[in-house]
Amino acid sequence: MVFWTMRRRVRRNQGVDAIYMLGPAWHTLDIIEPLEAEFGVPVFHAVPTQCWDIQRHLGIHEPIKDYGRLLAERPDGITMSTRSVAAR
Repeated sequence: MVFWTMRRRVRRNQGVDAIYMLGPAWHTLDIIEPLEAEFGVPVFHAVPTQCWDIQRHLGIHEPIKDYGRLLAERPDGITMSTRSVAAR
């Protein structure tokens, strides 16, 4: 059901740069790669994104296949936890 909903929404909004699925209770791990393959853009969901961030913080570079490009390619990047936040 989540796959078909996301697919429908992305088709209505052609030209997206990425797909972000909010909802950590959604069962989405098995639909990330099919969505990436169909639309050619990265797909982000809370659980694999958190896994990537934890590995990054621990200095672990272990690619994980079958759950999308983020975990398979393990790109380095900046997240909110690494940015300097201006003092208030």
